[in-house]
Amino acid sequence: MNSKKSAPIILLSLIVISFPLFIRNEYFIHMAMVIGLAIIYGLGFNLLYGYCGQISFGHAAWYAIGAYTSALLEVRLGMPFWITFPIAITFSGLVGFLLGLPILRLRHHYLGMATLGFGIVVEAVIVQWRELTFGPVGIVDITVPSFFSVPLKGVSYYYTVVFFTVCAFIITRNLLRSRFGRALMAIRDNEDAAPSLGINPLLYKSAALGISGLYAGLAGVLYAHLHLYIGPECFSLPLSVDVVMITVVGGLGTLIGPVIGGFIISLLPEFLYRFVDYHLAIYAFILLMFLLFMPKGIAGTLEKGRKS
Repeated sequence: MNSKKSAPIILLSLIVISFPLFIRNEYFIHMAMVIGLAIIYGLGFNLLYGYCGQISFGHAAWYAIGAYTSALLEVRLGMPFWITFPIAITFSGLVGFLLGLPILRLRHHYLGMATLGFGIVVEAVIVQWRELTFGPVGIVDITVPSFFSVPLKGVSYYYTVVFFTVCAFIITRNLLRSRFGRALMAIRDNEDAAPSLGINPLLYKSAALGISGLYAGLAGVLYAHLHLYIGPECFSLPLSVDVVMITVVGGLGTLIGPVIGGFIISLLPEFLYRFVDYHLAIYAFILLMFLLFMPKGIAGTLEKGRKS
């Protein structure tokens, strides 16, 4: 690897690894974990929207599916975390793939409305199916996971989140460099011409939604065992807005974009807590400004400036 490119990566790695060794404040460590979850969430969405060109306005549904599947298997059936974890993320990905087969025949705003409807349905099921999901009360009996009898909480859970964030980043990078990634970009650039290259657009788009759903499910599972509580309010429309913000602000169709966007959007509420009633309006304004004046996001703009 080029030394100029590897130096920032090495520096960032050292900062991430040593962060809890120098920062003892539990709140800052908690916020670092929240940023990690946002990055995982954003990586999956960017794969779908940035590289495949398929929008989703109900992506919080997959976040909720992952969190609730893991939590319910533990609370209802007594399964340990390391059993519920792979089941939950696999189920999230499978739901994404199967749902993609019918709805990804739609395009543009019709697809956006369909995914938004799915998100509303999932939220309604969580609220109404009280016998299964505990309804508006939520699930409060989620336990702290352990690894070889070592409880994963605080600093140990921080490193767990870091591990899965790094894995998600590396897997995404490798996917984008593969034939699968090139097929997604071909669909994004010209879906009608993609079949001439031997690409089945519906199958690849469904796979992209499945992988994106799997990433969101992974973030949801980690979220549930970070806060040890989940409820319907945790997975409402603002969470779907957040992931669009992460992708657009960070850089649509760039690998580093979700990292930048996840960092900014996770910390933004800390500066806007006085304006909580105007949360969505402020986010809409920021999103509009980026789309108008910085459509490639921060990462895309920086890359364009470096090349010029």
